[in-house]
Amino acid sequence: MFTTNHNISIELANISDVNEIAAEVNRCEIWILNALCVEDRLKQLASSPAGLRRLISTFYFVRYDFCRMNFIVGSRCASEDEGLYQGIVTNLYEEMGGARGPSHNELYRQVLRFVGVNDEKTLKEPEFARNFNRNWEQFCSGAPKDEALLGIGIYEILDNPDYRLLLRVAKHGGISGSALRFFAVHAGAQHFDLFGSLVQRFIGAGGGATITSAALFVLKTQARMWSDLLSFLEERAKESGDSGEEQSGHQEIAAPGYEQAS
Repeated sequence: MFTTNHNISIELANISDVNEIAAEVNRCEIWILNALCVEDRLKQLASSPAGLRRLISTFYFVRYDFCRMNFIVGSRCASEDEGLYQGIVTNLYEEMGGARGPSHNELYRQVLRFVGVNDEKTLKEPEFARNFNRNWEQFCSGAPKDEALLGIGIYEILDNPDYRLLLRVAKHGGISGSALRFFAVHAGAQHFDLFGSLVQRFIGAGGGATITSAALFVLKTQARMWSDLLSFLEERAKESGDSGEEQSGHQEIAAPGYEQAS
């Protein structure tokens, strides 16, 4: 699955089952999380109130822009048949909380308030998060339309491994009650299912290479985000004197950004 120097490699072109594609992407993401020791390092960083607040405040910036990415890709599909944009429309509905609400943004505001941040507008976006969002924006607007659309769907696969880990970290840091709902909702989400018929459509049309390319972008970009997030938080913790001993044994993973197509 991976090359010896830990560059991420995945091949989905020969897989004809949507669930098997999701399982393979899930396995890759779990490998990345383990290779970087994400859970252990985040738990250490979240062990103090200041560290927990720093984590929650920083993570805000790598999740708040996802709705906009859906809109960017959706606007490129607006003139196509509804089979292309159905997943995005339904996904945005779910982001707003579905029939029961509240929105996922509002759920995260509950987490922010739990750690003492009453207004997200007071937070400052770190440079690494700005780069992460810029890479996604360039991909959504500049990649071939089919690849960008698949990227949005494949990104949803990461919810389960990522947010199950983050739910454990949040509990470890002392978050409780309704403030845990944001993590719990995403830990159990099945939003990739909204794109299942779309992925199957590409499989049937011989689009396995496009699916693989989209998955590589998603996994590499997410790996870089985790690496940069951890480095940023550990540097800030060290500056503040609340870092403890840094975790060792994690592996750096190469994950170059996406170059916008001309």
